[in-house]
Amino acid sequence: MDCVIFGASYKLAVQLRQKFYQQFSRQTSEFYLRHQVGDLISRTTNDVDRVVFAAGEGVLTLVDSLVMGCAVLIVMSIEISWQLTLFSLLPMPIIAVIIKRYGEQLHTRFKSAQATFSSLNNHAQENLTTIRMIKAFGIEDHQSHQFEIAALEAGRKNMYVAKVDAKFDPTIYIAISAANFLALAGWLCIIK
Repeated sequence: MDCVIFGASYKLAVQLRQKFYQQFSRQTSEFYLRHQVGDLISRTTNDVDRVVFAAGEGVLTLVDSLVMGCAVLIVMSIEISWQLTLFSLLPMPIIAVIIKRYGEQLHTRFKSAQATFSSLNNHAQENLTTIRMIKAFGIEDHQSHQFEIAALEAGRKNMYVAKVDAKFDPTIYIAISAANFLALAGWLCIIK
């Protein structure tokens, strides 16, 4: 199943990149005056990568979670105790709220990182396009310093994204641990 899902997601990536290229080749010169090439490149690259991730890893995780989650809930409810099952699910609404908040933070920070990456791409594209002029005026060091500043800013913004992204797994592990603790505590109360 993994091969089918990931194979389909990579085929989707190829199709999306072809459609992007076809769409860009149809645009007028005014379009390219309104939109910087570096911005278009970064959007194309990052957006396609995110769609591929969602279509591959995201779908696989969703299916795994739904199938395993439903199976565990059914087995726990039937074989152990439906009251104990409900008791062990108490932390889940709280975790859902926390993960929603993390998701909103991640979305905001990713948009900011995307804009910075776009700026970095624009800077690189402009420097490479005008490299002869840069060399003629002897401003290589200045341009290199400007690019370094843009690269550091892009790295800083990506680190903000990574810090929020890193909170997801521990939060999920804490939720699972809390559910296990509640199930065990409930089970011990039933036994006594």
